[in-house]
Amino acid sequence: MQVLIKLVLLSLTLVLVFINPHYILKSRDFIVMNS
Repeated sequence: MQVLIKLVLLSLTLVLVFINPHYILKSRDFIVMNS
């Protein structure tokens, strides 16, 4: 059951990345600034 939830979350993340690729760049910049 938990594996199914992880798969759903992963696919949702992939869909979001495809829809909004610049969001990934923004969050990466955020991580770089905080490190």
